[in-house]
Amino acid sequence: MPEIWKLFRRVDGATRGRRATGRISILDRVFLHVGLEKTGTTTLQVTMALNRRLLERYGYFFPTTLEGSPSNHIGLALCAANPEAATDLRQYAGLTSGAAYAAFLQRYPRQIAEALTQSGCHSAILSNEHCSSRLFTIAEIAKLRDIITPLARECRAIIYLRRQDELVASHYSNSVKAGATHEFYYPNGIQWLDYLRVLDMWAQVFGKENLTIRIFEPEQLRDGDLVADFFSTIGFAHYSQLVRPENQNRSLDIHTVEFLRRLNAHLPTCSDIGISRDRGSINEALAAITTRERLRPSAEAATTFLDQFAVSNAEVARRFLNRENGVLFTSTPLCNQPRLPSLDVDQAVAISAALWQWQAARLRAPKHADTTGLRREARPMLDPKFYRNKRGRF
Repeated sequence: MPEIWKLFRRVDGATRGRRATGRISILDRVFLHVGLEKTGTTTLQVTMALNRRLLERYGYFFPTTLEGSPSNHIGLALCAANPEAATDLRQYAGLTSGAAYAAFLQRYPRQIAEALTQSGCHSAILSNEHCSSRLFTIAEIAKLRDIITPLARECRAIIYLRRQDELVASHYSNSVKAGATHEFYYPNGIQWLDYLRVLDMWAQVFGKENLTIRIFEPEQLRDGDLVADFFSTIGFAHYSQLVRPENQNRSLDIHTVEFLRRLNAHLPTCSDIGISRDRGSINEALAAITTRERLRPSAEAATTFLDQFAVSNAEVARRFLNRENGVLFTSTPLCNQPRLPSLDVDQAVAISAALWQWQAARLRAPKHADTTGLRREARPMLDPKFYRNKRGRF
């Protein structure tokens, strides 16, 4: 996520070194935010990173990460997951060699402990969505517990659940951004989509009373707002003062995602030595020019996929949310015209032209310019509507 790094240069520079004189103490509580993936986790993480000073003013510590990301505590998943479940995470963190990985496993728990106990705050917030999607066993979750629970009197895990068909459709865009070359399909046997199984494991390790389950639907979020919902959940009453970034990690539309899927076959994301630099900022550029024509499978296909989770979702509602009616999600798949990934020659050329202008705008910008302003300035010029052909298609 190189584009996110740029958001924090000024903010982190102002906070660096301020905790050198902090007292060493056990915190009152640690909030462990574990996703799920595609429930606004990146937006929440970037919001917390941008507002570190405000959070600390009120006693909430969001530690700077140690693993190559400015806002995502991926080291938690790296430490707890079985090695075979974290190969891509190791590549992202530059831990491809066995020696580097082993050294990290020894170093990270000590570093996170030092950061939290010297923060001088009453609460800490840790966040990584891979803790829910890469920890498949009770033993792995217990590793995570053993890292965190000695640091605070209370540890509360926060988990957002999203309707499985919507999550999978949104996750496909992430998969393609990460280098996937397969076409979209509804998968079978994905363990972390069985929410009852996931929550049962977390409850067994952390205790059911220490789980906070939220539903990622506008109707079930506080004021229909994810940021307000999350910060009210952790008891931070000053969320109206937060500096809010643009929505992060937006899903690509049906044409840009197909463009990138085909590009991945010729320009892989990773090599044996780590993440490939040849791709530059292609994901950031495509996100800047994408439209709202998101992937939408047919209602029939979505409903068929959801049927396999009907019983377990109802049990989650009853057991973890005390809903006697067993209703976990209030929405259902829309019976609209499906939108599936597609790409013709005109669309491919239009996307290429938009990418060219996006890169040209970035090269013209001053070297140390605020990239958030660059994206706002460049986006109108790169509006895909500008590239519609005479047939009215993208």
